[in-house]
Amino acid sequence: MIAAYAIGRGLFVAVAMRRMPRPLAESLYRANRTVIWVQGAVLALTAYVPILNLLIPIIGVATMVHVLDMALGAAHRTERRLV
Repeated sequence: MIAAYAIGRGLFVAVAMRRMPRPLAESLYRANRTVIWVQGAVLALTAYVPILNLLIPIIGVATMVHVLDMALGAAHRTERRLV
């Protein structure tokens, strides 16, 4: 569970901070905490497979880019409904 949290949060915040300021990245993390934790758990479990564990940084960053895009899309749809 700790590895899932660390991998998920670390990769998500690193990817998000390349595109936006840290406070916005943190708020997106809080809004999508469950999805990020599940993706971190999948990555942590995948790290136990011998040769596949070498690809975890690449797969993890690609996964979190998709999660970030999903989170931004959901935030944009919510914002449009409020206007």
